[in-house]
Amino acid sequence: MYEVEPHETDALLLHLLGDGLEDPDALRRYHALTRAQAVCQAASEEIARLRGRALAEMKTGRSAREVAELVGIGSRQRVEQLIAGAQS
Repeated sequence: MYEVEPHETDALLLHLLGDGLEDPDALRRYHALTRAQAVCQAASEEIARLRGRALAEMKTGRSAREVAELVGIGSRQRVEQLIAGAQS
């Protein structure tokens, strides 16, 4: 559905790591990259929760099938799954 362009990934890495990608010390670079990965994983989980909350808001007055069609998810089950994930 959404394709990420290489420049978007590069910008995020630059934001998270700054000059850390160029650090000649492999151990420091490894730890910086591991930290950045943990931050991205936590952000990804939070984004998934926020998406579920947005779907729940859209579902007010609509069926799950209508929401699925509106956002292009494809199934009412996926809408319900994302909403449930946001509530846990």
